[in-house]
Amino acid sequence: MAVEHLGQGVGYSASQAALLISGIWGIFYFREVTKPMIICKWFLSAFVTIIGILLLGYESSPASGGR
Repeated sequence: MAVEHLGQGVGYSASQAALLISGIWGIFYFREVTKPMIICKWFLSAFVTIIGILLLGYESSPASGGR
């Protein structure tokens, strides 16, 4: 549904953000990962993913002159 309304680039990226939520649950609630270095790497990659989603959203928004 997100892809239908937002377009392929933004909708698919935003729907994949659900993996970030499940990762947070795995780290904090279920304690699946306990090594601090691995947790730091996960948060770094999550940050890069969020930046990418925001940039895709900005690129396709009407205010930016996108399609």
